[in-house]
Amino acid sequence: MKILPETSLPALSSDIKSRVSDGVYSLFILKADDSQEFALILKDIVFFLKGNGTIYKQQPKSNFDRSSILDAATFVIKNNDPLRINAA
Repeated sequence: MKILPETSLPALSSDIKSRVSDGVYSLFILKADDSQEFALILKDIVFFLKGNGTIYKQQPKSNFDRSSILDAATFVIKNNDPLRINAA
């Protein structure tokens, strides 16, 4: 699992990043040819994100090809709580 700083994917809201850090949502780094891409899974929908966190595509989770996953990812959220790592 790759731990991303809170400043990664700047277009993604801090609320979403917090939920990824808590393990409520899942974030994956995808295999990409020329740039870093991510998949954010919220319940039954997969949102495909560019390296800056903007959504470029969405699809039902049932159609998601898991072979495109390079690694799982989470965020380090700086607050007074201990570091939490999403084990999903």
